[in-house]
This record gives sequence, structure tokens and C-alpha cells, in this order.
Amino acid sequence: CRRRARMAPSRPMAAPRRVPANCGDRAEALAPWCPPADELEAEWQALERTVEPEEFKNIRAFRDLVQAEGLDEHKACTGDGAAPHSKSASTLMRFLRARQGNADAALKLFTEAMDWRRDFAIDRKLREWRAEWEEGATARVKLLRFYDFTSTVGVDNLGLPINLDRNSQGDVGGIVREIGPEALLLHLVSRIEYQFAQARERMLRTGECICSFIEIQDVGNYGLVGSWLPRALGAVPFYKNYAPIFDKVYPERVRICFIVRAPSAFSLIWRLASPLVPEATKGKIRLKGYACASWAEEMAEVMPQESIPEWLRSDEPAAFKQARPWGGIVPKGAISDFER
Repeated sequence: CRRRARMAPSRPMAAPRRVPANCGDRAEALAPWCPPADELEAEWQALERTVEPEEFKNIRAFRDLVQAEGLDEHKACTGDGAAPHSKSASTLMRFLRARQGNADAALKLFTEAMDWRRDFAIDRKLREWRAEWEEGATARVKLLRFYDFTSTVGVDNLGLPINLDRNSQGDVGGIVREIGPEALLLHLVSRIEYQFAQARERMLRTGECICSFIEIQDVGNYGLVGSWLPRALGAVPFYKNYAPIFDKVYPERVRICFIVRAPSAFSLIWRLASPLVPEATKGKIRLKGYACASWAEEMAEVMPQESIPEWLRSDEPAAFKQARPWGGIVPKGAISDFER
């Protein structure tokens, strides 16, 4: 087992600086950004330009702790196709923030995340899944493309991708029944990894280290795809099993989550889902009613108009019929239709 280096007793760290939607003033006030050739060093320099000095010092100390634990040699950080997570400034920042600056708790979370990445072989499986998705030839990819309820709707005011989930019309339970949970998990994780890749590109370009994102969760009951409540309840087992993985492996990724067009029945679903949501994330959720007026102004503050689909800027039924992705109920045995 790894021996831990002798360290001074843990003490509470300063509360992390939360990045507001209109962040960037600190980085913009500094000298022009000229990144070094080494991307890891560039990341640390960008982080120092973005966060307060006290938080940066704490993240540096956390990096020393992670290194002392021997995590630089973890298979999740050194395996084929793996990123050097233990040396990544933005990654360490997210894990430390996820535990409110408590370095020991953050180390435990980080170690668990690296163990999951290694044991699940996420890097290899994602490479294989992306190739399979791009080729589009397998039955499970064809089915998921046909019944997909997820998409990227554009970018926010920082130029980072916005993920949209239309559980309003998706059939998570049906998808899992036909192609298994792992394919859907890889599909969702691939989208998260894409967001982080875009955030890294932006960081290297701008010198600003922002790695949290806006999500839109559409939960409306439009009457266009039936069985809203059975579909919602059918999604609970999948999210109950895998939501803890999302939050363990990708903590502090949510900047704002809009939940829109929530019907009255959503209160039942929220009672089931709420225990799965970290307390810090709950504070970033903006739960909205049916009318677009309840979220239009807030969305416009954090994303350009072209990133807001027409059906989210209007309450007209005709706009709902044009909304995509469509989702749809997955019939039993539907996979056979895509195996031909």
C-alpha cells in the first residue's frame, strides 16, 4: 500500500471562489495571456489568473497531497489514452471545491474517482464507443440515435457547450431495456467529456480556467409522447445507479441547471431524484414552470439568443412539435428492428 507523507494536521481551508456567470474580469485585468508550451503548466498559470490567491494556494497544496499519495502513478492517470488527472489544475480544483476545501475528503473522492476510471476502463470504452457511434452501424447505436433525447444546443456566453436533456419525451427505461445501461452511460459520459475538452481548449486560448457548464433539463408534459409518468418512473433506476458515478467522477461540473416546464407531477419525480443530487448542485438548480417567461430573462443573461431553441422561447404548441431531439417511447423488442 502507499505510505502517506507526514503532513501538518488538516485545517479548514478558505471557502472556494465561485465563478459567476459573467466571470472573466480577473483574467482580463492581468497581463496578456502567453501560454507556455507545456499544457499542464499552462493550466496552472490559467488557474492562477482565474481564482483568488488563497484558493490557488490551497489547490497547490492539494496537488502536493495527491502526489505524496502516489496517485501520479495510478493507472487512471498513466494508462493507454489516460489524461494526467492528478496533475491537472482544473481537475484538482473541482475535487477540492466538491468537498468545500477539505483536502482529506477531496483526496478520498479523487482516489475513488480514479479507481472507478481504472476499474471501468473508461478511456478504452469511450474510444471504442466514439468509433462505434461515428460509424453508426451497430443496432444499439442506430436505436439510440433514433430515440435519443439528448443534444448540445449551442454555447453559453463563455463559449462553452450547453447540454440539453429532454426527459420530457425520452424513454430511458426503454433504451436501457433494449441496449443495456452501459451504452447509455457511455453516451452521457461522452457528452460530459466533450464539455471538458472544450473548456480545456478555451482555457489554453484565453488563459481563463472555467470548467463548469450550463445544463437544460426539459421535463415538460407536452402530450406529444405518451406515458409521461411511467416513463419518468422508468428512468429512476438508471439514474439511481449512475448519478453517484457522475458526481464522483465529474464533480463540480454544473454551473447552472435549468429545469424547465415542470408539471405538477414532477414533484413526485423530484422527491425520488432529490436524494441523488449533491447539496452544492441543488443550489445551482433553477426549477421553472411551464411558461417560458419564467426562465427567458435568466437564460438570456448566460447564453446568446441563438443558443436558445425556438421552443424554449415560445409557448406555442406548433413550436413544441418542431422541438428536437424527439425521443419517443421505445417499443419492447425494438432492437430487432435495427439488427436487420
